[in-house]
Amino acid sequence: MDAGMDNYLTKPIKIDRLVEVVSELTGYKIELMAKPNANVINNGSSKYISLDYLYSISGNNKKFEKETIAIFVEQLSSKIKDINNELMPPNTKKLKFLLHNLKSIVGMFFKEDFIPQIEKLEHAAKTDSFTAIHVNECKYIITKIKDGLAEAYLILEGYQKHNA
Repeated sequence: MDAGMDNYLTKPIKIDRLVEVVSELTGYKIELMAKPNANVINNGSSKYISLDYLYSISGNNKKFEKETIAIFVEQLSSKIKDINNELMPPNTKKLKFLLHNLKSIVGMFFKEDFIPQIEKLEHAAKTDSFTAIHVNECKYIITKIKDGLAEAYLILEGYQKHNA
C-alpha cells in the first residue's frame, strides 16, 4: 500500500480479471473454484446470457440469484425503453447517462461484450457528436440486448418454477 496505486479495474468487475491482478500484485497464485453450469436453470443452451458472475458471488443462494435476475430484467427493460425514447431526435444529455448505466447492467450478464460499443456511443453523446450512424448502432445493440432480455425472462421463469 505504501507504493501507491499500481493498477485499476473498470466496472463491471470481472472476477477472473480481479483474481489475475491480485495474483500479480501479491505474488501469490490464486485459483478460482470451478464455476457452475449456467444452463442448469433453463435446461438449455444459453445463447446470450451468462450467469457465471452471478454464481461466483451468490454462494449458491438461489433466492439471491432469483432476486438478482429479477432486478436485472426490470432494470434492463427500463433502460431499453428509456434509450429508445431518447433516440429520435437524439437527446445526448439523457443518452450519455442512460448508456453509462447500461454498461454495468449488460457487462454483468451478457456473453457478448457490448461494453466497447456502448462506450463509443456514450463518448459520442458526451461530445455532442451523436449522428444518425450512432442512432443506428444504438438500435442494433438494443436489438441484441432485447434478445438477451427474452432469454433472461426464460431463466427467471425457470427459477420461479424450481423454487416456488
